[in-house]
Amino acid sequence: GFAADLGMAFAPGAMFADVYLNGEYVGNYMISDQVEVSSNRVRVQKGSTDTDTGFLVEMDQKIIDYPEGVEGLDWFVVEGYHFMVKEPASDEDYRTPAQFAYIEQYFGDLFATLRDGEDYAGLIEVDTFIDWFIVSEVFKNVDSGYSSVYYYKDAGGLLKMGPVWDFDLSSGNQQKELVWQLRQPTGWYTARWDKNRIFYYLFEYASFRTALRARWIELYDSGVI
Repeated sequence: GFAADLGMAFAPGAMFADVYLNGEYVGNYMISDQVEVSSNRVRVQKGSTDTDTGFLVEMDQKIIDYPEGVEGLDWFVVEGYHFMVKEPASDEDYRTPAQFAYIEQYFGDLFATLRDGEDYAGLIEVDTFIDWFIVSEVFKNVDSGYSSVYYYKDAGGLLKMGPVWDFDLSSGNQQKELVWQLRQPTGWYTARWDKNRIFYYLFEYASFRTALRARWIELYDSGVI
């Protein structure tokens, strides 16, 4: 897929399969990889009680309408955005309160840093944010500021974006009220204030816009886009 062509660390694969039950055809289904921490998927440290361990976090605004888990245990909120800590999960025996507090503070620091226009180099691996953004924009993914927006961080490392996930509402398949926003050849969708505010803030940095442009040209010249 496109994410794999960009060299993203993990790009979920998928295939279609005709399913039969007791010899009776029940339909055509799509089978895909799962977004989870493992040696061949999201590769970060797992099973450690260290505060700065491996993390997998999902920005998931569905929690507003469809509550899941407990705030302060399973998820936290920064600037109105809900972040579910998928790994280490609250039901794992190696999970500690300090780990949750650490990643909550990390995201809080990231938002504050970007909002104030300060240097974010010590917080995120910007190349992963750029590639994630390009995939979301090329396919005009409706959910790029709503849910299935994943971040991961290994022990001692910077925050990265990925893997890409949940593109059922993309590529022209979206709600009618979003047609004009998602089918225009100009303008950004993901980086709007009311969509993914991290990218709204990043676009305020000339250095980020320059790096994004350079990556786009690189991919275009190499035939990936």
